[in-house]
Amino acid sequence: MSKFVQIHMLASYPPANVNRDDLGRPKTALLGGKNRLRISSQCLKRTWRTSKVFQEAVGKNRGFRTKELGKAIKQALVEAKPLWQVINNEGGSKQAPRREANETDAEKWAGQIIDRFGDVESNSLKHSQLVFVTPEEIEAIDKLLTDLVEEGRGPKDEDLNLLRASTRAVDVAMFGRMMADTPQKSIEGAVQVGHALSTHEVVVENDYFSAVEDLNQFREDAGAAHLGNREFASGLFYLYGCVNRSLLLRTLGEEQKQVKEKNQLAQRSIAALIKAMATETPPGMKNSYGSSTYASYVLVEKGENQPRNLSSLAFIEPVKGENYLSGSIKKLEEGYKNLDKTYKTNWKRKAMNVPAGRGSLDEVAQFAGEAF
Repeated sequence: MSKFVQIHMLASYPPANVNRDDLGRPKTALLGGKNRLRISSQCLKRTWRTSKVFQEAVGKNRGFRTKELGKAIKQALVEAKPLWQVINNEGGSKQAPRREANETDAEKWAGQIIDRFGDVESNSLKHSQLVFVTPEEIEAIDKLLTDLVEEGRGPKDEDLNLLRASTRAVDVAMFGRMMADTPQKSIEGAVQVGHALSTHEVVVENDYFSAVEDLNQFREDAGAAHLGNREFASGLFYLYGCVNRSLLLRTLGEEQKQVKEKNQLAQRSIAALIKAMATETPPGMKNSYGSSTYASYVLVEKGENQPRNLSSLAFIEPVKGENYLSGSIKKLEEGYKNLDKTYKTNWKRKAMNVPAGRGSLDEVAQFAGEAF
């Protein structure tokens, strides 16, 4: 089985501002001394893990990020509902798993439980930072809530060992979780994601716009009712991701004893990640610019060699000319071929090339996971 799966993509964005900085400008970075458009890895990872294609593939094998775990626990106690039902805002007439708890006990117990997941804001049931919670931890909390209500007592110290170091939550296994207070329960992410960079030099432009008052009869003022300015840019982006399949299987492994089921879940997850990377666009100002796009080129590599992001080799000199796409594909392919020669690397590859009409997304996604 190949240890690493590397994903290289080229995706062209029309004029857009999908990921902006604190001033509202499109994010940029210098590469090779030239200004490039940038989409942060944090933005990309959230876009992919919350996408429909990814969530349908992993089903309930996913976690969630929240500061509101304490409020959900209190509600589950007071309303005698399963915690998952509260978190997912599910209705219906599911049978109550326990008797109702009173408000005072529910608030106290919820505060004691969430204290183990990170710092809590004073006099509240809210974490000071987002916490990534797994299905196993939700199940453990739910069982504890039932015990507390049925036995009419608060949680003991040994009851609060709720954090898990492995999980069947694919998004947590892929993108990781840091627990500063309990580092032994941190989960190292099996997926590395680079910041997406344009393969060519860019100039951020200004979009001056006005809005007209619909009821203006031009009796006093024929001008605009509102004036504004936005900044935008367009570019062809290089996106890079790398999956450590061995680490992914290990993180998914301890709670999931069936090797076949674990392998199938990992395979589905990697395929879904590739499809999300190719088809999902960050939602920033999507309605204003209609910036949804699909990847024009996808290259998947499998092997044991040290992973490498190709941006600093292929695109450190900006692509120029009239056709950025063909130029970028050429430089990307030349880059990995030259690395193979000089470093004697040996990667198995499969590509989808939209302008050439070769390959398909299903084929490269299946190739990425088929060694399981």
